[in-house]
Amino acid sequence: MTTVKEHSQVYGTSLTATKTKVSVEAKLDSGTIVWTVDSKPPHNAKLDLPNKSGAYEIVFDLDDDTRGRDLRFDCSYPFWVSENVPCPPPRGLHTDQIEVLACSQHSLTIIDRNDGPARNLRYQLNFRDGRGAREQVDPEIINGGSV
Repeated sequence: MTTVKEHSQVYGTSLTATKTKVSVEAKLDSGTIVWTVDSKPPHNAKLDLPNKSGAYEIVFDLDDDTRGRDLRFDCSYPFWVSENVPCPPPRGLHTDQIEVLACSQHSLTIIDRNDGPARNLRYQLNFRDGRGAREQVDPEIINGGSV
């Protein structure tokens, strides 16, 4: 996670947020996609948002190195999330903490309000390949909250 220290107004919201970039890498190994999130395996990739640190604008950037699979975000359902459940989360946004702001083929932007009680947000990033097959990766956000 690369955090930009400046805070800015989040487009389309009344929130001021810390901008954060997350690199999502996909590589092929013997025909299987191997994912890393900020150079870590997904089960070790935890975004830790400290208590009372405010909202975060999180940009997930896809680095597709799958030699022709043509991975891209599935912008119809790019992000699923639930609070305090095991991975993978059920389909949809099951928290008041997350809102999807923008989605393109290789970038997804969300806002994480990081307010209220501390909680773990289990999320799944959803992709499609050039043939329409679904792919996903499911790391975690640790919301420190605001209380």
